Amino acid sequence: MSAVLVAVALSLVSAVAYAAAAVAQERLASRSGEPVPYPGPGSVTGRPDRGTRPR
Repeated sequence: MSAVLVAVALSLVSAVAYAAAAVAQERLASRSGEPVPYPGPGSVTGRPDRGTRPR
């Protein structure tokens, strides 16, 4: 049981760190005026997958 709690806690810490890194990257990009490279589908920003599929 305690191993499950440790795994869940580490997963939550990892998710928070990933989100914080994404926010920091967006803030740095907005300060410098350069666009952030689109990370692809399933990104933290939740943007739709655009421009990668043939029409």
